[in-house]
Parts: sequence; structure tokens; C-alpha cells
Amino acid sequence: MKRLLLLITFITTITNAQVVYEPVNNNPIYELLDELTAKKVITINSALKPYSRAYIANKLNQAIEKAEKLNK
Repeated sequence: MKRLLLLITFITTITNAQVVYEPVNNNPIYELLDELTAKKVITINSALKPYSRAYIANKLNQAIEKAEKLNK
């Protein structure tokens, strides 16, 4: 019974993923996101920096969907 409880505890602790944030210092991704926001391709609340990698990926996918607003 102890082994089962230990196994369940171990599995539940490793299934929670951490959020990884991109560093703000000299990172060109923030400049790109700011430019896309200025061109009104995406909307971002810049007070939330640093952004998580999942949030950045989501916003870049939104920008790809609106590629007709972007130049080559």
C-alpha cells in the first residue's frame, strides 16, 4: 500500500509542467512582437513582460494567420 501511495505521489508531482519565460534583456523576439503590435497584427499587453514561451508561440501563430497584413 505504501508503494502505491508513493507511486501516485511521484507521478502527480512530475506531471505538472513549469512555465518557462523568455528573458527580456536584448531579446529580438520582444522587438518583433512590439512591431507586430504597432502594425495591429496582434494585440499584446506589454505590462505582462516577460512572456512565457507558450504565449509567444500563440501570438506568432496569430501573426501567421494574418500574414496578408505583413510585408515580405
